[in-house]
Amino acid sequence: MFFNRQNELKRLEERYKEKKAQLLIVYGRRRVGKTELLKEFARDKRNLYFLADLSSAKEQLQEMTERVRVLTQDTSLQDNPFANWRALFAYLHRLAQREPLKFYEAGAFFEAFSFEDRIRAYGILGGMPAYLLQFDPHAALTQNLSNTFLQTDSFLNNEARFLLLEELKEPRNYFSILKAIAAGKNRTNDIMLTSGLDRGVVVKYLDVLQNLRIVKREIPVTEPQPEKSRKGIYLIQDRYLKFWFRFIMPNQSYIEEDRQDFLLKQRILPFLDQYLGDVFEHVCMEFLKRWNRAGKLPFEIDRMGRYWKGETEIDIVAFDAKREHALAAERKWSTKKSEPMCSTA
Repeated sequence: MFFNRQNELKRLEERYKEKKAQLLIVYGRRRVGKTELLKEFARDKRNLYFLADLSSAKEQLQEMTERVRVLTQDTSLQDNPFANWRALFAYLHRLAQREPLKFYEAGAFFEAFSFEDRIRAYGILGGMPAYLLQFDPHAALTQNLSNTFLQTDSFLNNEARFLLLEELKEPRNYFSILKAIAAGKNRTNDIMLTSGLDRGVVVKYLDVLQNLRIVKREIPVTEPQPEKSRKGIYLIQDRYLKFWFRFIMPNQSYIEEDRQDFLLKQRILPFLDQYLGDVFEHVCMEFLKRWNRAGKLPFEIDRMGRYWKGETEIDIVAFDAKREHALAAERKWSTKKSEPMCSTA
């Protein structure tokens, strides 16, 4: 039960309504009610509460990573815990400044699109509102691609380059690594062979890209110690950048030569549905998370992701905290009328 402290609550509310980043320090003697004041203030707000204790810095960072994962529903944090506090604060800064919209939210930009074309648009643009606004919701998907990506002066053609030049030093090496990953080279050795970079350079740059949440390291969801697993693969986490490195960067010469029609029909559209497979998988997981929060599943999901071992692969596996219940799902994206499909067992 909470009593009084109305003046303090009022001051906190006033600062909160200013809608800008601020650091407020609440101090006072032991047992005066600092913790209860903050809990009462945050009660009806999306918040992250973390109590620092006497455990090691590593243990506290792991606990903080888990709390951020639960709050954001960012499954990449299962396999990529923050390496240091700087990486954590960089992530929170990016999250506060430009958290991408999820598929369900991004779909509001394209209400005239079919469900399938909404997934295609999301797979191409990701969830950044500035990118979603580039597509004309009343134009065909192919026309949007041509207008926004396949012109030398178009925003989405140039944005990826400007973004990475601003974020990264030595962009040439980063571009080589990202291009290799976009082409399906997901393991360290494959990235080395494709990019021509030494192992030490690749490992260093991959670490930077993970801290920026441009790349994620994915581990089979059943791994008991993800941070120590050797089964990790690297994927481009940002949908827009993934599309750009897969289809736009390698084909810039066609854009420069005004061969947009050839590029679209021969280099992009024949491979687009194959590219969208993991996008649909992501959308299926997003809906499972929504149902999980709404209590519409037979058990509460604690972890969810992909599973693979040898020749065996399961698109989506989820289980509860005690691992007493599990869900397995197959996703299938194709151009057949009966698809797309996400089935569970």
